Amino acid sequence: AQHGAVQSVTAAPGWGAVALDLDTEEGRFSVWEVRDLCGINAMRATVSAPRLGTHARWRPLVSFRVGTGTEEAILQIWAPQRRPPFQVYVLRYDGGERSQDGALPVSLGADGSMEVGFDWEPDGRVKIIAGGVHHYIQLSGVPTRFAISNSTGEARIDPLRLGYVGAQPSCSLAD
Repeated sequence: AQHGAVQSVTAAPGWGAVALDLDTEEGRFSVWEVRDLCGINAMRATVSAPRLGTHARWRPLVSFRVGTGTEEAILQIWAPQRRPPFQVYVLRYDGGERSQDGALPVSLGADGSMEVGFDWEPDGRVKIIAGGVHHYIQLSGVPTRFAISNSTGEARIDPLRLGYVGAQPSCSLAD
């Protein structure tokens, strides 16, 4: 993991700032997904967790993920002890199997918020950002979808910005 400045995102056409409030019952799961990332190569968001649920099996968790058809790069913020602080992990899944994971040296407290983000390149290199810490995961190709999921508590993502860093990626008719 590396520390460093986070580049700002230019909003993609049709995407202003979005506010999400995923208030999910204990033991339940909710997801918000974008299935077409044409013209987008970055995401920035501010995340907070105003309510933690309690469940015998499931722990409070919010995750941000980008993926190709079979691979995903994931930023996971969860409360393994069922109370703050939330721990922050990065994961890579390939074909449903975890192939890479690691903890980041940042955490989210009960009354706090955290800046998170993703940048991705056409070759599949994904930069995951959490609390000013960067981590890289390599996918086999450019991500084509983005999702936020939440379980056993409330996650607020406000604002959420989808757009691009650098030149706006082009979209081909084959995409």
